[in-house]
Amino acid sequence: MTETGILNRDIAAELARMGHTDRLLIADAGLAIPDSTRVIDLSLAENVPTAVDVLKELLKHFSVEGIILSQATLDVSPCLLYTSPSPRD
Repeated sequence: MTETGILNRDIAAELARMGHTDRLLIADAGLAIPDSTRVIDLSLAENVPTAVDVLKELLKHFSVEGIILSQATLDVSPCLLYTSPSPRD
């Protein structure tokens, strides 16, 4: 049984399969996603965990080459444009 790192087996497996040009989307509830897209739902309660919480944890275990934020995200949380979601924050 894994006790450190990414404990969610679906996320751990997906990260292990990813290569240099693959993409990962972290979204909150309500995003329209095609049925053909693999989804790992982490919802526990409204806004728990947040997309930023998930990103901070993933950054501890996964290399990210770039981040794209939607305009809606920047409208609600403009501070994300000027701060790094680094796991050290």
